[in-house]
Amino acid sequence: MVTPDAVHVISEKELPTLRANYCKPKAKLSFYRAPPGYLQHCHGRWSLSGKVTSQATDPGAGAAWDRTTYAVTGGFSLWGYGPRFARMLLEGEYGGGSGPDGAFTYEQLVGQAFAVPGLALRGGMSVVLRGAPEFWHSRWELPALELPWVFADGLIAAELGARAALVAVGRFNLHDSSERLGGAILYGPYGVLSHRGPRLRTMVLAHLLRIERDPPFHELAARFCSGTGLFMVCAHADQRWMAVEQGLWNAARASGRATTLALSVGVTAP
Repeated sequence: MVTPDAVHVISEKELPTLRANYCKPKAKLSFYRAPPGYLQHCHGRWSLSGKVTSQATDPGAGAAWDRTTYAVTGGFSLWGYGPRFARMLLEGEYGGGSGPDGAFTYEQLVGQAFAVPGLALRGGMSVVLRGAPEFWHSRWELPALELPWVFADGLIAAELGARAALVAVGRFNLHDSSERLGGAILYGPYGVLSHRGPRLRTMVLAHLLRIERDPPFHELAARFCSGTGLFMVCAHADQRWMAVEQGLWNAARASGRATTLALSVGVTAP
């Protein structure tokens, strides 16, 4: 096999390792790239998570209120990333502790990179559901568009971009307040970094989103996962809040917020 850096000799015994799963670490065969049309940055896992969710409302919005809940959940996750043409995430989890706790996300965007490094354009949809005692958030983004600058597409893949979508339907319920999010525009920056090394595969996702309504809704989230071909550890943090005022300069001031910190360990798919 010829790569830009060298000529590699692959034995018959090594061929099944290459073809079994394009995303898994391949030790001395880590130079191998998936055929066109395949996502070479991906993982699938079954996991067990522990999470803490802190909720609070601002005294200016009425009587002050706060609560912290704890949960242990079981779930699954499928994530795939090909900077030249697609990005996807499908995951769900459910469990309990202080009360029922669960989440579901489905995100699929496909398109085309015009050059690497260079601009790409993708379109698709996203569904987000998140529930905990006295807290519920949901939204359906359709259509969703993203315009990233792709920095690399190899063993390391990375991009920074802007995202925009129409929120078809959605809600943000916290304690005794309830806000509709549908019929508004969502926008904000995001970033992706992924590495598939000889022994480890690692990914970092982050975004800051704003739904332009009165009052506006915000979401700040980051995720880090790393593991071998069999096990993976992930850390996830997100905060969702309703701003007190419309102005961007006061976006951090919240009338109500829900913050979740989670740590999970998982067994990856073969």
